[in-house]
Amino acid sequence: MRHKTMGVSNHKTSSCPNLFFWNAYTKRCYNLVYVICAVVLFMSRANAAPPPVGTEDYNIMMPYAAWVVQQKTQSGLSCCDIADGRPVNIRSTAHGWEAYISKTKFGSSAPDAWLPIPDSAILHVANPTGVAVAWWYMGSIRCFVFGPDG
Repeated sequence: MRHKTMGVSNHKTSSCPNLFFWNAYTKRCYNLVYVICAVVLFMSRANAAPPPVGTEDYNIMMPYAAWVVQQKTQSGLSCCDIADGRPVNIRSTAHGWEAYISKTKFGSSAPDAWLPIPDSAILHVANPTGVAVAWWYMGSIRCFVFGPDG
């Protein structure tokens, strides 16, 4: 039988140190989960990669790689990089301009569809590539520049 003094047990319990251990452990686990989620989101952003060497997109875009990475949205954010910007086919509709965003050019998360080009994505800058270029980033057209005929 254990002796109690004023309702407190005389033996030491291990629950208090374990409680602190589990809190620190839990915090580390949550931090790891956050890091894993961030990596997954970053890696799944459209399977973007620069155009493969020797392709038409490579021949069009790579001489202007510095120009591509310098472009910014109307709000000042980066359009992103050479992996996100590609030449696109465009068409005019009753509701505005559309660009064809294909899996072939933009990766497996691209829709293979004509998508409206948001007015906020249209950049009013000189385009040295000679073709319309769209930046597909995180599931939307982030930036767009017309070619010489646009």
